[in-house]
Amino acid sequence: MQTNIFSQQLKVCLILFVASIVLPACQGVNLDSSNRLSDRVLLAGDVFGGSGAELLLPEDDFLELSPEMKRFVDFYVPSRGSNELRLSRLLMAISSVGTLGVTYTPDKTFTARKAFEMREANCLSYTAMFVAMARYAGIPAYFNEVDVPPVWGLQGKATFVFYRHVNALVPVAASVNKIVDINIENYRNDYDQKKLSDQSARALYYNNVGVELLEQKLYMQAFTYFKKSISIDSRQAFVWSNLGVLYRRIGAVSYAEGAFIKAATLDDADLVALSNLARVKRAKGEVAEAEALERRVRYFRDHNPFYQYGLAQMAMADNELELALDYVNKALQKRGRDPRFHHLQGVLSYKLGDFESAKRSLSYSVKFSSNPGEQKMYSNKLTAMQ
Repeated sequence: MQTNIFSQQLKVCLILFVASIVLPACQGVNLDSSNRLSDRVLLAGDVFGGSGAELLLPEDDFLELSPEMKRFVDFYVPSRGSNELRLSRLLMAISSVGTLGVTYTPDKTFTARKAFEMREANCLSYTAMFVAMARYAGIPAYFNEVDVPPVWGLQGKATFVFYRHVNALVPVAASVNKIVDINIENYRNDYDQKKLSDQSARALYYNNVGVELLEQKLYMQAFTYFKKSISIDSRQAFVWSNLGVLYRRIGAVSYAEGAFIKAATLDDADLVALSNLARVKRAKGEVAEAEALERRVRYFRDHNPFYQYGLAQMAMADNELELALDYVNKALQKRGRDPRFHHLQGVLSYKLGDFESAKRSLSYSVKFSSNPGEQKMYSNKLTAMQ
C-alpha cells in the first residue's frame, strides 16, 4: 500500500517512520514562529462549527476481553504447564482455521474484542487480541514495536511509504523472548525494535482508526480519534501530521499549517509533515520557505538508500536496466549489507548478461539475509544460475 508524499501518513503496520539520517538544518524556515496556532486551538475543534467542547472523544476499550474470549482461552489453554507450552497451545488455537483462524487484513484496525469476533486483524489489532488473551491465561505478553526500513512506491517518484510494525513479545525463560507476529514468516529480528507500553499502543489504535475515518471523509469523527490519540501521547509527530492533513482537506489552511509545524517541531525529520508544510507555504505565497522545505525533503530522498532502491525498481519495470543497476549500486554504497539490494543487483546483472556478477550478488544476498524464507529463495535462485 502506498500514499502520495502530500497525503496522510498511514497506519500502524503502515505509519510513516523516518530512517536515521543526518539532515541539514531547515535554513529559511521558522518552525518556532510566534504566529503558530497553539496546541489548545489546534485541538479545540472549533472549525467544525459551534463549540469544539461539545465533541465527545471516543472511549474504545482497546484490550477488552469478551466472555467468549475468556471461554476460548479456558478451553484451549491448559491451566498447568510451562508458559512456553501454554503459549504454543494458545497460538495454535488462534491460528487454526478449525478453531479461530484469524486472517491478516492490513487496512482494518479493531479492538481486541472486535478482532476476535471478526476473525481478521491488522498487526496492531492482532497483537492487542493476543496480548489480552495471553494475559488472561497468565502468560506475560507485551507490545513490541518494529522499525521496518522504508519502501518507496512504484507509481511515481513522489510516492513513498514508511512502515512501522507492531507485534508481541513474550518472555518464556530467563533472557529468552518469543516474538508473536501475525506475519511471522516475514519477521526479521535484525530490525530495531523496542517494547511499547499499553498506553502508547492505545494511542496508535486511535490514530489508525482516525486515518480510516479520514479516508472515508468522516472528518469530524476522524478529528475526535486524532485528538484522543494526542491526549494519550502528544509526542507522536505523525498523529499531528495526520491532523494537519485533515485540516488541509477541509480547507482550514492555517490550522493545517499549525499542525504540520507542530509535527515538524516534534520530529524535524518527519518528511510527510515537511512536505505538506511546503505545500501549504507555497499555496500561501511563501515561496522562499516552501523551497527551503522542499530542498530538505530532496536531500533526504537523494541520500537515502531505500529511495535509490525504489528508483531502481521503477527503472527495471520500465526496462531501463543499466539505469536501474546504477541506482541499486548507489543504494549499496550507503547500505552494503542489505540482502534485498544485492538480490536486485543480481537480477539486473543477470538480465544484462553478466552472469558472474549476478552469482556474486546473490551469494551476498544469502550471506546477509537473516530470514530463513529469504535465504531459501536467494539460494534457489543462486543454484538455478550455476
